[in-house]
Amino acid sequence: MLTAVLSLVLAAPASQMYYEQSVRMTRGGQPAGSATSKVYWSGRRIRMESGDGVLLLQLDTGQAFRLVPAQKLVVELDVERLRSRAQLDLATASDALDAGQDANVRSAPSGPTRSVAGYVCQPHRVRTATASFEVCVSRTVPVGMEAFTEYLQWSGASDALPGLVEALQRLAGFPLETRARVEVDGAVYETTSTITKLVVGPQPVTLFEPPAGWRLEHEAAEEEEP
Repeated sequence: MLTAVLSLVLAAPASQMYYEQSVRMTRGGQPAGSATSKVYWSGRRIRMESGDGVLLLQLDTGQAFRLVPAQKLVVELDVERLRSRAQLDLATASDALDAGQDANVRSAPSGPTRSVAGYVCQPHRVRTATASFEVCVSRTVPVGMEAFTEYLQWSGASDALPGLVEALQRLAGFPLETRARVEVDGAVYETTSTITKLVVGPQPVTLFEPPAGWRLEHEAAEEEEP
């Protein structure tokens, strides 16, 4: 979820986009995993494809769905439960990053401009007391951080990571690559999230709706602890 907060931008209704993203993780300098994803934005609707699953988030209707293409299955999710999980993840991240309300978050340009996904971006170093990030932001992408607000509020990032969120918003550009370095319990974790392809423009409406004719199920209720 933290990677999503640092790299996803919720576009305004007139700004639609599609991008592909790769994430690489290390622990103590050793590979600790990687992932790729495809993300589609259309106003208040988001489609995220990763592995063999698809998540549809409809902020306009307050609904969310998980698609399982191999089974032609649509699972309607409990949105409040999904939101609560996101908020819990971000609260945990806030503790690890020391990026809460009173955080002393500092940022400054950290090197020459370079190209990511065909766009020129300017690296910035963002630091908290326990973590450092390098965020390469582009002002040539016609979507800015000011459009991030609703997703940040929905996910709880605005409350859990206000210092970090405000620092990112001040950079006034679209984050094309983020490198995060965090030390937890003596171990150094590094995560690099890079957008490898970015296309700004209208996206097919059908991408953000459950496919017609697929089997529909509802997310199973969580069992209460005894």
